[in-house]
Amino acid sequence: MEIGTARVGVNQALATLSLANTSFDWANETNQNLLELLDMLKQGPSLVELNQRFENKSLGTHRSDIFTAYSKWQLATKQVDRAERPETQGAIPQKVIDERKKELDVAHAELDGLIEESRFQTLQDLKKAQADRDQATQALETAKERLAALLGPFAQIQVEPDESEKTDGPLQDKELGINELILISPQDGDVVELRSTPGSRFQSGETIVVLANTQDVWVEGQIPQQDVGLLNLQVGQAVTVVIPGASEDSFDAKIKFFSTSVSSDSLALPLTAEIQNNSHGLRPGMMAWVAVPFGAPRTGLAIPESAIQTEGDRTFVFVEVDPTHFKRTDVEVGEHCNSFVEIKSGIKAGDRIVTQNAFFLKSEMLLESE
Repeated sequence: MEIGTARVGVNQALATLSLANTSFDWANETNQNLLELLDMLKQGPSLVELNQRFENKSLGTHRSDIFTAYSKWQLATKQVDRAERPETQGAIPQKVIDERKKELDVAHAELDGLIEESRFQTLQDLKKAQADRDQATQALETAKERLAALLGPFAQIQVEPDESEKTDGPLQDKELGINELILISPQDGDVVELRSTPGSRFQSGETIVVLANTQDVWVEGQIPQQDVGLLNLQVGQAVTVVIPGASEDSFDAKIKFFSTSVSSDSLALPLTAEIQNNSHGLRPGMMAWVAVPFGAPRTGLAIPESAIQTEGDRTFVFVEVDPTHFKRTDVEVGEHCNSFVEIKSGIKAGDRIVTQNAFFLKSEMLLESE
């Protein structure tokens, strides 16, 4: 009910503004034409010239008033000029000449007074029309704001302008939306769920449409409890995300936020990272692995995991003595990174080790020891 009343108020304000604009245009045009007429009168034109010049120009009631007074003044002027000609001296009594001069003075005074009154009246009419237009414009803005407040922050009402009102620039609202309601999303995205149908009604707080923006996607990770103490997490820190089946082997991401407490259900620390999904190849719900660095990068010796062999609590590799002989060498391992293992001691850079099928050598070694 309130929205309907607000729409009616906007319609009424639009109609009032339209009338105010028409009145202002008329008053402005009349004022301009009157000033042009008064300038032309200073040149002493004939009535024929005046009629030709202002035949199709608006002057309102000032046309007949000024034209009549100007005609009387011209007639009085001609009569005085005729009476004072040398060839008519003595033919016209002096009394008649004096009367004609008085009539000329009266006609001139009436014309001057009418000119001043017309100039003042048209200027006043213009100011009043402008004030009425400003007031109507303010009333329309107030009605728009009231309707917009009722519709909410994401509603826009717009009517397509007439062909005569279209410009090369952005579309200008012909009037605030009365007949069409456009809902504006607060962000860009794709429609993933539409819960509205033609003629359906909605209550306040109901969902009409669901949008998803996958330009940037979030990845949720779980850091095991035993690894939490090894990390120095910071918002904005770079991490690597691996998504099975994705078009790229890995993706660069940045930590968006992380929890300050370990989940009692998973015994892990929840972490969220953000990835730029420029190719739109990543979809919500995909499985992902998040690789978080334990510290600043450092230089060290690392070998493939496939080269590491174990027996009991001993860890070793096979070092090449010659192309057909290999020696078992115990090593101390450090951090694991992807498919590589850090070697803290036991071998040095440049040693040739077995990285493939090392378990065959381990089997032979165990058989020989039996």
